[in-house]
Amino acid sequence: LVVPPHTDPADMTATGPTSMSAPVTENVTDGMHPSLRNSLRRNSSGASSLSIKTGSLSGWDAIRASLSSQSSRSLRGGLPRKHKSSKRLRESSTKAVKDARGGAAVKSRSSLGFSASAIYFLVLERTWWYCALVIAGVFALSLGVCALLCMAVGGFHDPLDSTASAPLRFAASHVLTMSFGMVTPVTEASYALAVTQCFLGVLLNVFMFTFVITKFQRPLAHMLLADSACLCTRAGEPFILVRIGNLRCNTLHRAEVTLTLLRRKKTPEGETFVSRTTLSLQEPPRTLTAVATVAHKIIPQGPGGVFMDLATGRKTSEELKDLLLQCIVTAYDPIYDAEVCAVKVYGAQDFARGCVYADVMSIDEKGEAVVDFERIHDVLPQKIKIFPPLKDSWDGPEMSRPARMLEVVFGGGRACYGSKDETFPTLGPLTAMEQTCSYCYKLALLLNEADVEYIPYIANISLGDDKPDWLEACNPKKETPVARLQGRTEWIAGSDVIMSTLAETDERVRAVIERRREDVNDNHEQVVKKALMSVLGGVMFGPTVGLKRAVKIGGVGVMLLKMVGLVTPDIEKEVEEEMKKQMERKGAESEASSEDIVVDVDDVDEGLNVRSLVQTCMSEAFETIERLIACGHGDEGRMFLCGKAPGVMDFGAAVDLAFFFQPSFEVFLAKHDIRYRVGPNCRAWHARMTSLPHWRSGMGAGHSDGRAAAMKTIITKLVLWSKDPGYPERAASEELLRSTMRDFPPAYIEDTGKEELRSDDMDAVNGGTSLDSVTAKLCV
Repeated sequence: LVVPPHTDPADMTATGPTSMSAPVTENVTDGMHPSLRNSLRRNSSGASSLSIKTGSLSGWDAIRASLSSQSSRSLRGGLPRKHKSSKRLRESSTKAVKDARGGAAVKSRSSLGFSASAIYFLVLERTWWYCALVIAGVFALSLGVCALLCMAVGGFHDPLDSTASAPLRFAASHVLTMSFGMVTPVTEASYALAVTQCFLGVLLNVFMFTFVITKFQRPLAHMLLADSACLCTRAGEPFILVRIGNLRCNTLHRAEVTLTLLRRKKTPEGETFVSRTTLSLQEPPRTLTAVATVAHKIIPQGPGGVFMDLATGRKTSEELKDLLLQCIVTAYDPIYDAEVCAVKVYGAQDFARGCVYADVMSIDEKGEAVVDFERIHDVLPQKIKIFPPLKDSWDGPEMSRPARMLEVVFGGGRACYGSKDETFPTLGPLTAMEQTCSYCYKLALLLNEADVEYIPYIANISLGDDKPDWLEACNPKKETPVARLQGRTEWIAGSDVIMSTLAETDERVRAVIERRREDVNDNHEQVVKKALMSVLGGVMFGPTVGLKRAVKIGGVGVMLLKMVGLVTPDIEKEVEEEMKKQMERKGAESEASSEDIVVDVDDVDEGLNVRSLVQTCMSEAFETIERLIACGHGDEGRMFLCGKAPGVMDFGAAVDLAFFFQPSFEVFLAKHDIRYRVGPNCRAWHARMTSLPHWRSGMGAGHSDGRAAAMKTIITKLVLWSKDPGYPERAASEELLRSTMRDFPPAYIEDTGKEELRSDDMDAVNGGTSLDSVTAKLCV
């Protein structure tokens, strides 16, 4: 839809009892174009457009009707794009550009009509066919009138003695050639008539010549805007993308692109109007050559937050039918020495959710850049879901109505809490909220591997922070992950329960869960699971602490050792009996009450050394993976623990063992006398897992992989919950956190003032191909 300067959307909106009911014409830019090369090698230039009359609708309904008719009309109009001739493309492009300059509401000019005062404007505004018809009509009418006058006056001589055509030839020679012809006047009256007709011919020819020259001199933009605007994410942050194509591929300077959000509002007094909000653009182009994409970063708390409702599926396009996005492109064309422009308006149904534009750049066999404008409207779905950096928890889901699609609540934390952190106050400034829960990570890997769409929510479950109230409504225990299936209102808690429930309802999830190898059993899985839990329990005790003494010390460390089976009920019973005997012996010696007797854990039998047992668990885990994984490019069925493709066991093992492939974590464990070795097959398996497209899509935020935030959460709990003073070592723990933040930068929020610590919005592309170089030159 093109809204001309003199036809404001606000003027087309019903205000009080008086509403505009004139029909509105929509000009849809048709994307059916042949491949066009750069400005030196292009074989055609043009765009297609359709004028769609919406009928006598009023106000906003007319705009919406014209927008909704785009797809159906474009399918009926014209031949397939590969059969369109260059001539037709140029003509349709001319009409599209004319429409962009103010022809969107021509049907509404009931007061203008066709008159002598408006003919100049109408001829310049409309197509060349219209111009030719007007010129032919004017000349035909003039010739007819002049021929009738000639017949009435008489007094002419015709050498051909053709009385029937003589008056017409008499008039044509004077009006068209502005001079006497074969039929000559012989009387004073006929001579005066001939001179008058010559003067009329001069006027007509001057005006018609002016029409033609002026139309040639008017700059034609030949710019094309994509049919759909994209709602996508960049580094996890929501963006709106609009693509612009310059069909002539010449360089346009001083380009200005404006995105305006149009929303219909109503005042308490009853006035209805259209509010306009200009949306800021990130790095708008200053020149336009072939194709450019402009991007607006959506601020959920700002006016553009309505796009988040559309992107996440919280509201449908029907519920946001008053949403309009206007895109205006203006640029200076040095060839015409004038400004060119293009306009398009997108409705809620014109947004491609979770999509990006398809690539239109390529190189031919000669190494020259080629722009394929046939694909300028094509969009591709974004397969990878990255979480945005947050200041705090997301707004919670709507509890009252069923879920539109699968909803999942993830657990969030931070890599640094700034000066308010009582445990590590000197790590740095406050960082952004990121997804840090390992159980959520496994679930996200499964969903992404199964290609299941879901709406994410991140709840702050950081130690010491207040958890959001809406999380308690989802799960009274305030634990993550929590999920709600499509069409349901009740929530499911626990990663295993969620996976099994999804397997019952979704074949894609069930197919991933059923990936198993015959030579891999549950015992192998349990051995691998022991590695991380045993290490975390081991560093919470000193290097000389034995298993029995650790049980008597107690705390979370013992709980972790029990989870991996190192602390058995028999050991706990032995320790309980020993402590009971010691209390009896000391009670007999001091003759004091049993309540006042304190058992010294140093007097207890140490038992097997905790760290030795932990090191054994780690070795068994890595040796198991080393045996199960094929070496190099061997058997494809042994590339992963679940076969040719990763499965649930791969996801769990990769998440649990991720820290062990981090050099700083290896140094941290070495300072606690815990050492391990990772074989080549295990490293190859880990490399395959981390190379998965969705490996980073379930953890972290933005360009952060969540490593620093997850490490901070674990180390802080170990330090605070340890019952053995001094372990884990505070200095080694802080050095581990600093090294992790340096090697794996966390996500920083924008108001930290630490620009030097914040990672770039985009990863650098090193070792670019020839296509990167050639297309970059063409675009710039």
